[in-house]
Amino acid sequence: MFVKEITLKGYNRLSNLNNFNLIKVKFTKKIQAILGTNGSGKSSFIEELSPLPAEAKNFTKDGYKEIIYLHKGKTYVLKSSFNPVVHSFLVDDEELNPGGTITVQRELVKLHFSIDAKTHALAI
Repeated sequence: MFVKEITLKGYNRLSNLNNFNLIKVKFTKKIQAILGTNGSGKSSFIEELSPLPAEAKNFTKDGYKEIIYLHKGKTYVLKSSFNPVVHSFLVDDEELNPGGTITVQRELVKLHFSIDAKTHALAI
């Protein structure tokens, strides 16, 4: 699984620390370094690189997380937005979560990436 791009809008953990409202990072290599001083938000940012759906408590009312992965020859675009609360799971432009629910989003992440809250916690 290769993270191609991530966009975080209204992500409280970084906007409160560094006054960032929008963060967009495009990754060009399989290995990246994330540098910063203690308390600058490195660990918080790394947590959001997970395909698991974002949690509303970590975002402003109009915030969202969008992440693009390349995995097994397919392009995945996963999005969690919070006004209204909708989750999207696109695989090669096909929506697999038409109802936009967090429950289906979690099931799809587990099915496609073998990641759930427990395995994510172990990895972090």
